[in-house]
Amino acid sequence: MMNYKMFKGVIENELSNFLNDDYKNMQVVIKPTVKVNAIRDSVMLRDTNTKVEMTVSPTLYVDEMFKIYEHCESLPQVMNIIAERIKEGMLIAPELVEKLNLENAKDRIIWQLINTDQNKELLANSPHRDINDLSVIYRVFVDEKDGIVASSIVTNKAADIMGVSEQELFELAAENTQRLYPVEICSLNDMMKEMIVTEGVPEEAVDEMLYDMPDNAGMYVISNSRHVNGAVSMLYIDKLDELAEKVGDDLYILPSSIHEVLAVSTNMGDPEMLAEMVYEVNSNCVALEDRLSNQVYHYDRKAKTLTPATDSPVKGIDDRATDRVAEQNMVYEAKSERR
Repeated sequence: MMNYKMFKGVIENELSNFLNDDYKNMQVVIKPTVKVNAIRDSVMLRDTNTKVEMTVSPTLYVDEMFKIYEHCESLPQVMNIIAERIKEGMLIAPELVEKLNLENAKDRIIWQLINTDQNKELLANSPHRDINDLSVIYRVFVDEKDGIVASSIVTNKAADIMGVSEQELFELAAENTQRLYPVEICSLNDMMKEMIVTEGVPEEAVDEMLYDMPDNAGMYVISNSRHVNGAVSMLYIDKLDELAEKVGDDLYILPSSIHEVLAVSTNMGDPEMLAEMVYEVNSNCVALEDRLSNQVYHYDRKAKTLTPATDSPVKGIDDRATDRVAEQNMVYEAKSERR
């Protein structure tokens, strides 16, 4: 059985033999693609006549294909799967390109919240806004099929083509994110109940199962209706304010992942202890691509501000110790301003 490096080489050298006649003039190229929290190998096609490279949409990642290969141990089967996905992706590519022009995209530009330290290369090439040790980037919501959301990061090049500044992106996304990804806040117990009921367990049985569990009314999950990139919901101060009033106290915000955060009353414990818990969960339970931060944040319901409550010594979410110090104030600093 091949290792990842060998598998990648075989795809690059042999995949063209599995493509149909429409792509016989295409050379298969594998290039590193900068993603949130990681750099991944992606499959591209290069026209041997024009030398133009085209990304398959949705992007095909070699590591995902390697997992399929490890499972089935059949190289021809995996090659045929990749070839079929390339065919499907190239057919819908023109439609996706059309959706990314400003006139069509302006109502679908949304926020995503990511870790600043972990994504320096991505941020260097994308309009963004720094908020403490985190950054807001912008994505264009493209489509949703079978519960899978397709979206594309707005790069500096894309922003130039669309003719929009970072400030314009921020304002468009502030409204669109709330409309397309409405904020959802629920108690941890209610979320557990919903998950178990979704698996087919009768609601009465779930109530009985949770009856003796501690009341987690002081612990809430903040996300959005799609449960995708929901951590950005914590930037809606009005929603934090409503929750703080309900709890009757200030809040500590614990970054569970890029998809959701937890909120607890400041009476729940010492923030340094909570930050240690966040770090342990990140290191042992959360995939690198889903991690947000090792910090804990404080929402002050009187000042209506969200600031770091801790200064974790491990700023890098891939467990790299860095000298980066979290800002002590929320600063909306515009980056990559474009006109």
